[in-house]
Amino acid sequence: MNIEDRPLPVRLNIQCDLAANECLKNSIKPKKRAPPLEGAKATLYLGMNMVTSDMSEQIHYAAEAPAMMKHIQNHLRRTDEAVREINWRIIGCAKKRLKLHESIRIIKMMYKWLNIGTQKQKMGQIEICPL
Repeated sequence: MNIEDRPLPVRLNIQCDLAANECLKNSIKPKKRAPPLEGAKATLYLGMNMVTSDMSEQIHYAAEAPAMMKHIQNHLRRTDEAVREINWRIIGCAKKRLKLHESIRIIKMMYKWLNIGTQKQKMGQIEICPL
């Protein structure tokens, strides 16, 4: 079915999706806030973005992320852009599926905090100190 043959709401939805994807690809930030939804008793904005789902998660992220990103940037000696390119949400989703000790080990591996010796042996590496 051709796009012109579809009902107007469907065509508008497709065009909005395409425009949104283009904005995401080009990192275009909105210049002004979207108006509140009609009939909404309260609207939450974080920066220029209207929060419509996962409010507690987004509030927590807005409060904690800037300081954490700065720490990660300094610790890993990476640019701000490089740190922002990492898909932190996917890492979080993957870690939620792990047992606590596995999650901790993954974090230690990511930040190169694994001990020399026994911890490295558990990960299949040589346990002898290279020094």
